[in-house]
Amino acid sequence: MSLSGYSAASQFRSTHDTNTVAGTISSTISNASGGVLTLSMTATQTGNVEEGIYVYDVEITSSAGAVTRIMQGKVTVTPQVTR
Repeated sequence: MSLSGYSAASQFRSTHDTNTVAGTISSTISNASGGVLTLSMTATQTGNVEEGIYVYDVEITSSAGAVTRIMQGKVTVTPQVTR
């Protein structure tokens, strides 16, 4: 779908009902007419996340203010093995 006129946001938390944000995922609409949304975090941001299982979602907001959740799931963070 075209994402022209939309913005996007994404966070993950340890549980659905906690107020504490474990991480904010940069959500950039990289090709609005093509419907391409890019999610990313820097190495520093991911390095600051404690090991664990988290829940996340991705929401888009239309220019009229309507919020739609387009993706959700779990994120498993494990420590680096290869150094």
